[in-house]
Amino acid sequence: MVEIRFKSGQTVEGVEQLWRGNLDFYMGGAPEVARLNSRMIESGKPAPLAAVSGANPGHTSLVLSNKLQPKRIEDLLKQPLRIAVSSLSSVHLALFRSYLITEKKLDPKTIAWRFMGMDGSLMVPALLTGQIDGFLHSEPTPTIAIVNKAGHLFMQAARGDMGPNPPPATLMASRREFIDRRNELAKRFMRAIFDANDEYAKAPEKMTPLIAEWSGQDETIVRQARA
Repeated sequence: MVEIRFKSGQTVEGVEQLWRGNLDFYMGGAPEVARLNSRMIESGKPAPLAAVSGANPGHTSLVLSNKLQPKRIEDLLKQPLRIAVSSLSSVHLALFRSYLITEKKLDPKTIAWRFMGMDGSLMVPALLTGQIDGFLHSEPTPTIAIVNKAGHLFMQAARGDMGPNPPPATLMASRREFIDRRNELAKRFMRAIFDANDEYAKAPEKMTPLIAEWSGQDETIVRQARA
């Protein structure tokens, strides 16, 4: 198995590489899989991609600058805040917009925020230096911001702050033709993924060093992000 990494938020690139056949499986933000399938259906072709697994429900957090201490989200929506997202097709932005529509009955176009595409690794420095007023992202970025006193956690989907039963933020996707052509291989790969999930569930603390090494983060940050 060959692992190919994409920068945080580069879901479009990852899904495109999957569609072109340069990848057999892609794990990343959910919206672009549906977007590509929709475009293909609109052009009269069958949907080429299939979601084979979902993960990370409630993984979205809204971190704000310490200068902002609102009591309610309504206190912020009319302010021209600069909110960073990993890309304008970010799953976190999609979830937040869905929250505004379904829970707050608001048109996302009516809020005054300006969403800025930014690599996740740059969000905390940008918050510290006042270049942004907050960000929508997943762990470990919120924990890094809090540990470095760059901002505070205002909303977290896992707590129900963005509505009940948040959907998976990440999809494992593949091409339908690959699953049909190499069905047994696809099944073996997914069994390995499920076995790894079981091992993590049995002893998550033992996985902390592995996650830290893979993500390039300090073990302390990973441990706090898991808490």
